[in-house]
Amino acid sequence: MSKKKKNKKPINTLLNYLSNKFNFTVNDKDIYTTSLTHESYCYEYDIDINSSYERLEFLGDSVISLVIAKHLYNNYPDTAVGDISKCKSRIVSANILIELAKKIDIGKYVLLGRGEEAAGGRTRNSILADSFESLIGALYLDAGFEPAERMIISLYDDMIDKSMVSDFDHKSILQEKIQNKYKDLPNYKTLKESGPSHKKVFDVAVYYKGKLLGKGKGRSKKEAEQLAAEKALKKFGG
Repeated sequence: MSKKKKNKKPINTLLNYLSNKFNFTVNDKDIYTTSLTHESYCYEYDIDINSSYERLEFLGDSVISLVIAKHLYNNYPDTAVGDISKCKSRIVSANILIELAKKIDIGKYVLLGRGEEAAGGRTRNSILADSFESLIGALYLDAGFEPAERMIISLYDDMIDKSMVSDFDHKSILQEKIQNKYKDLPNYKTLKESGPSHKKVFDVAVYYKGKLLGKGKGRSKKEAEQLAAEKALKKFGG
């Protein structure tokens, strides 16, 4: 069992890094150890399988989903629920979770059985995604919702905003529709900029030959233009 104690030391390194970067206090180190314990480690050391990360993974999945849903709800008030639902599904997908797990090098800290270790478990995508979710579950139970939310949004950075723009390019669709129908282009005008420099909000309108087609509000001009175009598209039948 001494090997088990030795393997916990890297987890302490990870916790020190995360707690400093995302400003939370670690109260129960054991729950984080559980969050990074693969079932192969439990089998090898004859530990109760409930000491693996599976249950925390289940919880973490729901926490991530709630945080992303809340962010989309608050930051895209004018976007159709169908669009934000599609974006949410993409954001919480396994591929994105793997990216986030790699951001914090989580594979380095997972406790694996020797067989799984030899088979390349530290770089296995399913283990990376699952252990990231379980780590979030542990953070939620140990420190609460706000620190978990802070870490998730910080790691996603501007990925959500980019996804909204790339997945739903309403601006290009509107331009194509107007070009096809009128052989001309719409134009966009910034109506107002508000808020501090680090957290500006832009109000933008889209016009065609002086006629207002739609307005949008966003944290960047591009985002606001997309939302204005989305509103305008409803006048053109989607």
